[in-house]
Amino acid sequence: MTGPDDIITIALRVFETAREGRTAELVKYLDAGVPVDFTSPNGDTLLIVASHQGHLDTVQVLLDRGADHSRVNKLGDTALDSALMQNHDEVARALLKAGAVLEP
Repeated sequence: MTGPDDIITIALRVFETAREGRTAELVKYLDAGVPVDFTSPNGDTLLIVASHQGHLDTVQVLLDRGADHSRVNKLGDTALDSALMQNHDEVARALLKAGAVLEP
């Protein structure tokens, strides 16, 4: 049986894989049932985290699996906002291609 501490540890690992662009490892978590729109307490999704760090491969996998690019974190930022703030142009283009829009 998995306890609350184990679940928190797993959640942290999942976000770490997105943050570090470890796409193959993230795919294993997604295949095991982690939701593609898994969200942290501050509203960051795996897509927002990967976009902020500029991990194009990870972003593309998440988009291909249906990640919601319009989700907004508690700071009011989307994945596109995060990519643009960090000057990750290729990631921003992938998000725009997937239908993300700049909010006024």
